Amino acid sequence: MNIDIRAFGRAQRPQVGVLQHPPEGMARRAAWLLVRPMGQEAVRTAAVYRVLSERLARAGCIVLRFDFHGTGNAPGEEGQQSLEGWVDDTLAAHECLRQEGVPNVHWFGMGLGANIMLRAALRASQPPAHLVPWEPIWQGRDYIEALKAGHRDELRRELAYPWEKLLAKGLVTEPQLPGDILGFQIGAQLANDLITLDPFETLLRTALQSGLAITCAAQAEHLPMLDALRQPGLTAQPIAERTNWLSSQAMGTAIVPPEMPRVLLSTLP
Repeated sequence: MNIDIRAFGRAQRPQVGVLQHPPEGMARRAAWLLVRPMGQEAVRTAAVYRVLSERLARAGCIVLRFDFHGTGNAPGEEGQQSLEGWVDDTLAAHECLRQEGVPNVHWFGMGLGANIMLRAALRASQPPAHLVPWEPIWQGRDYIEALKAGHRDELRRELAYPWEKLLAKGLVTEPQLPGDILGFQIGAQLANDLITLDPFETLLRTALQSGLAITCAAQAEHLPMLDALRQPGLTAQPIAERTNWLSSQAMGTAIVPPEMPRVLLSTLP
């Protein structure tokens, strides 16, 4: 399989991605844009995205996985990012992938990447053929609390001491937004974007009403909400196992959830 590093995006928002082609001589079935989550979740799912890209390419797909401006290998300042900027980056990646000439472009995104993906799809001049949000962020404030809890857990594990005692000794401070969370700098604009994040249910309903086809993968507690929507174009996909991608214990795992490639391939023509 051929793998190319692609630079794209606007001059003021340069980006970089990895473009993967099917084996030589194989017919192209579709194209996939893989949208990453944020911060440490992006780092800790990198191997999963790589393996997923390889499996899709072996099935005859062209795949682009990319870094948002100011993240990963893409230029830019971490602390100056925003959700709208990352929506723009997703649209730029979509246009880069469309230049490969494959008519059916599908999108996949995990965590916050799923939310960004749906917002971008609503603005795309040529919308994706199918979207697969995987364990999206359902409520912004809940996500912020999970980030803070993950930050505390990592420091507590690293220093091998209870959090309260670390605080009392002045060895740590409570995580705050804006600020550094799990080694990722969240600036004022991004912090406000997370606090005011539209509930995913609202975003999903809007996307479905616009005619987008969506397979949403979710944990059991969110399946009743998906069932209640009963909107044409929506398929609910239960997730059997829960992985905490905010934990360093998930670092570097290349174990792709077994249902993930099956779900993505099931959307292809």
